Parts: sequence; C-alpha cells; structure tokens
Amino acid sequence: MATLLEKTRKINKLIQSSENVKYDDMAVTLRNVLGANVYIADIHGVICGHSLLNDFECDVMIDKVINVGKFPKAYVAWLKKMEFTAANLQTESGLCAFNDKETACLFNGKTTTVVPVYGSGQHIGSLIAARFNEAFNEDDLLLAEYGATVVGMEMLRRQLREAELESSRRENERKKRETAQLAIETLSYSEVKAAVAILEELKRSNEE
Repeated sequence: MATLLEKTRKINKLIQSSENVKYDDMAVTLRNVLGANVYIADIHGVICGHSLLNDFECDVMIDKVINVGKFPKAYVAWLKKMEFTAANLQTESGLCAFNDKETACLFNGKTTTVVPVYGSGQHIGSLIAARFNEAFNEDDLLLAEYGATVVGMEMLRRQLREAELESSRRENERKKRETAQLAIETLSYSEVKAAVAILEELKRSNEE
C-alpha cells in the first residue's frame, strides 16, 4: 500500500509534468490516491473536472450532474457555505442529494468530504470526494487539502490568463478606434460627405 509520501509525490509529479494542470488529470490523480470519486467545481458549481471509481454507476448522478456539467442549485448553495474542510459527511435523511424529488439514495454508506478551494483569500471553488463504507482518515484529508491548494493555484492562473486576454482584446479595440479616428480626421470635407452618403446607401439596402 502506498505511503502518504508516495501519494504526495504523485500529486507533485502531476504539477511538475505540465505548465498547466488539467482538472480532469488532477481528479484522476486524487481518485487514485484517495480511492474515491472526485469532483472539482468552480464557485458556481460548474464541474471543471471529475473522475469516478469503476464501480460507481449511479444513474441520477450521471443524468443530473455529470451530463449537465453542473451541480444543482441547492447543492451549490450548500457548497458555498463550506468555509473549511467538511470531512466524512453522511446524509441523515437517506435521500439523494442531486434529485429534486424525494428519491432515496441508491448507495448506502456513502461518505463525502468537501474541501473549499481558495485563491487570493476568496472562495473560488470546491473539491468533493466521495466513497462508500470507509471514512476518510487524516492522511486522506491532508491529500485532499493539498489537492485543493493545487486546484486553487490553477484556477487563479486561468483567471489571470483570461484577464490578460480580455485586456489585450480591449487594447486592440482601442487601437482600431484610434486608427479609424485618425483616418477620418485626415479626410477632406468632400471625402467625408461621400463616405456618409455610401454608408446611408448601404443602410437603406440592408433595410430593404
């Protein structure tokens, strides 16, 4: 059986092998080291990555969550309340957490651990691990929290890249407007008048 150090090294290897960590790859690695179903979701409940154990075949989970690509609203609201790791949670009602109707959970003894994902001091997502008939021990929780830290770093990197792309797009649009304005300013009065006439003609043609 792999030791805690060996399991930690598997996570480290994933980080070191790629500049950008893929969420699904992270979920697979955590599934293997935890022996649990793993889901990585952003703060809105959108599933960024997931990996299931081979013997997990819950139709409700597949239909209501995996195929939709997002957790139900009520579940997302519950996740947002998690400020710290919530370990070894079990449903008291025995009902399915993902079905709108009062449907009994098909799997008895399901244990869930939720680790909030933080970035720059803000709650930006969740890492959820679930397995059956076996509680998560301290080593498991350490690995899950370490994994959540890695996920948080990747989420921040992606947010930064998206912000940089948006900034670049806006800068390009600004330069285009300035170029267009400069071109207009260099036109003579007659050229401007001709351009306006052409635009009005094009507008009438489109309306027809």
